[in-house]
Amino acid sequence: MNVRNVWQVVIVLTAVFLVASAVAEVPQMINYQGRLTDDQGDPVPNGTYSMVFTIYDAETNGYPKWTEPHPAVEIVNGLFNVILGAGTPAEPIEDTVFSGADRWLGIQVGRGDEIEPRTRLISAPYAYRVSTVDGASGGTIWGDVQILSDERSPGDLFVASKATIGPGHTNTGHCAFAVGDGHTVSGDRASVGGGLRNIVSGALATIGGGTDDTAYGAVSTIGGGTGNYIGIDRHHATIGGGCRNRIIVGAFGTISGGNDNTIGAGGGAIGGGQFNSIGEIYATVGGGAGNAATNQYCVVAGGHGNAAISQYCTVGGGHCDTASGHRSTVTGGEYNVASGDASTVCGGARNLAAGTASVAMGYRDTLTENADYSMAFGDEVYIDTDHRVAFYNGVQSGKLGINRDDESSGIDHPIHVGTGTSNGNGAYLSAGGVWTNASSRVNKEGFQPLEREALLDKVASMPVESWQYKGSNERHIGPVAEDFVAAFDVGTITVDGTRDNRHLSQGDVAGVSLAAVQALLDKVEKLEQRIAELEAR
Repeated sequence: MNVRNVWQVVIVLTAVFLVASAVAEVPQMINYQGRLTDDQGDPVPNGTYSMVFTIYDAETNGYPKWTEPHPAVEIVNGLFNVILGAGTPAEPIEDTVFSGADRWLGIQVGRGDEIEPRTRLISAPYAYRVSTVDGASGGTIWGDVQILSDERSPGDLFVASKATIGPGHTNTGHCAFAVGDGHTVSGDRASVGGGLRNIVSGALATIGGGTDDTAYGAVSTIGGGTGNYIGIDRHHATIGGGCRNRIIVGAFGTISGGNDNTIGAGGGAIGGGQFNSIGEIYATVGGGAGNAATNQYCVVAGGHGNAAISQYCTVGGGHCDTASGHRSTVTGGEYNVASGDASTVCGGARNLAAGTASVAMGYRDTLTENADYSMAFGDEVYIDTDHRVAFYNGVQSGKLGINRDDESSGIDHPIHVGTGTSNGNGAYLSAGGVWTNASSRVNKEGFQPLEREALLDKVASMPVESWQYKGSNERHIGPVAEDFVAAFDVGTITVDGTRDNRHLSQGDVAGVSLAAVQALLDKVEKLEQRIAELEAR
């Protein structure tokens, strides 16, 4: 007996297939009813039949998108009813099965051939319009989309390749997007994510939300806030949020937030704060209030009322500090000025570093324009000459320790040198300007007697001349180190284990002189005795 399907296929969808895979309570099944007859049109005998259902992407041949066996389908008077997607075993019908326009249902009864022709699957009338998309996880919508609020507000503009959500928008950009209320979008592929009365005219520009923000520059971004502004041709500029921030000149500028900050040149960055400004390219203000970086590549890290007004200069923070010299730096403090090129003020208050490469390190130091390459430490230190280092606290001079610490007043003199405060080999410059070496017996060891006669012979044979150092006009009298060290074996040991014969200790020269005087006194005493003997005769 030949079996053929003569009934129109009826399909009942209990949910929208686009969301069936995302919402657990939506069945992934289709209710299917049919009538089987023989080749004479009579119903097949009542009974239980094995059937296989397959969904194809073509009327003939094609590719099977889904298939499921039903081994025991009850047929009464030729009529049967099955739930596709609930067979044995069950094969749920995924939404991807219907991703194309044409789908055809093929039916095989028993071991016979598939019934011809296949049945085309069509939409039920109300499947043309879906009342809700709750739980939608994906899919494709072709054409324009209109989404209205509960008030069904009219007046949205709907143009091909764009979308608007909310009332009062003017959306004339190609592939543009507007969400919120009363936005104006004219840039191609531009978007407004929400808020009120925002304006986007730059291509690929974006405003995330907020109120009365404006993005004219291409590929510019305003995250939100109110009254923020990116000017025309200020492409790739960004304002993160805040209030009344403005990028009015130059591309690639960034204002992270705050209020009333302004960038007037390309590539500048303001981290936040308020009333900060940038005037030239690639300058930076980290934050604070009322700070200004007005020249190329200069930086104000923070603070209040600070200004970096020359190229490559830096103000680290503080209050009312100014770095005006080329490559100058003020690290902090208040009312400090670094006006010399490459000058530095390290902190404090009311310091001035006006000399080139000068450094003020203290409280109220002053280095004049004539104090190039000079350094001042202390309080009310004044330098008006090049290449000077001054220590002063307004009452007395400072004290410099080299290779020493100040434990228990270890640095007691204007200059105090040595490798420690207790090993006895230090030296110092007195307040009167006299260089003084340590010379206590308790700090010395390895004493050896001198052969005065031999020492006197060495002194007698040693050249002692008048000379001057190369490159100077100073004249001095004395031996040279090579002769002195070779004669008396004194001085420090160098890294190669030999005596240093390039330098002399004044203490050694004085010691040899004293020993020579003693040797001469011995000779004088002996001569006096001899004279006395001769006179007695």
